[in-house]
Amino acid sequence: MYKDVHKNKVIHNFVHNMLTTNICSENKQGVIPQPSSPNPVRTNSLLRRKAQHMLNNQEDERLTYTDEDWMRLAIAEAKKAEAIGEVPIGAIIVRGHEIVGRGYNLRESTLDSTAHAEMIAIREASGQLQAWRLLDCTLYVTLEPCPMCAGALVQSRVPRVVYGTRDPKAGCGGTLMNLLQEPRFNHRADVVEGVLQEECAELLTSFFRRLRNKS
Repeated sequence: MYKDVHKNKVIHNFVHNMLTTNICSENKQGVIPQPSSPNPVRTNSLLRRKAQHMLNNQEDERLTYTDEDWMRLAIAEAKKAEAIGEVPIGAIIVRGHEIVGRGYNLRESTLDSTAHAEMIAIREASGQLQAWRLLDCTLYVTLEPCPMCAGALVQSRVPRVVYGTRDPKAGCGGTLMNLLQEPRFNHRADVVEGVLQEECAELLTSFFRRLRNKS
């Protein structure tokens, strides 16, 4: 009985996350269509098809959600940043099959140098779980963490970090240095890179191309 209830709750949480994620973000004026790749309509359709498949197959004991599935939700967060003129970086924190924290870049909007996607997601997850140790969690982020965010992930004891594309200017998940796996620290995270790399990189490339064209 408990097993069935727990399984249905897991399915419900994941399907809810997929079906309620807006690929087009909203502001006070209404929906802002996103011009960047990947195609938001196609991405949303893929998410909905997978969610519907899960609803139709609740009897299957093997509930498998891939890193690509979760990264698409991080990309959706990045698009919220893009919609308000921020550099499009998004992050989510997952425990089990439930998102416990979300964040997107708000550095310009808040005039806060610490308002990176990962930092916001960490704060939300800690509040949700009522714990500063984010054990049994995975952070998904579209861009490789910077020194600040990598340090915060170590301090938060996040055991697994998955990122989309490398950051050649500030990446501390293996590009410039690897703070996430520094052997002298008392905590190290498993790191997976390159998940939906092309989509994550294209978000940034398109954003900065549009900025250059405006100037």
